[in-house]
Amino acid sequence: MLIVSALLLLVFNNRFRSLEAIVAGPLIGLGTGSKVEVEPSVALIFFDVHTWRMEGLRITAECTAAVVIAPFLLMAGGIITFGKFRISRVLAGVAVAAAILFGVNQLRLVVIAFATHEWGLLRGYGWSHLLVGSLITSFGAIVAIAVFFVIVSRPGRRGRIEPAVEGGSA
Repeated sequence: MLIVSALLLLVFNNRFRSLEAIVAGPLIGLGTGSKVEVEPSVALIFFDVHTWRMEGLRITAECTAAVVIAPFLLMAGGIITFGKFRISRVLAGVAVAAAILFGVNQLRLVVIAFATHEWGLLRGYGWSHLLVGSLITSFGAIVAIAVFFVIVSRPGRRGRIEPAVEGGSA
């Protein structure tokens, strides 16, 4: 089911990008201190609306959190299928990792909008999108991986890893 979810997320990421734009709109408004308008149908966030500085950020298929969440869904599906970990822990781990990655991408969008708002399209957008945005995403992915594996492999009540299926004694 998680593997199918990963594929659906990638194939139908336009709806996910719309959600990202809706959530990012108010955050970008706070980050830039400007009026913001969101066009969810094309995952577009305008800031500095009604000013000569008006800019827009479009969340493209390459810049959505879906491209970093989908591999976690695939990994979790593989762990459930072939691993010896409790399904509830794997599902909890992937849910927390997905939330972290979604939040990190929101932060990345706010940073890009802030830099563009402060230093313009040429100076602000370029370095914030390519360099700082990539660093934010990389750091977020590392944190999400660590948190995922801490949740999945955390010791049980008696201090040992709980098996996926508890069997009787032989």
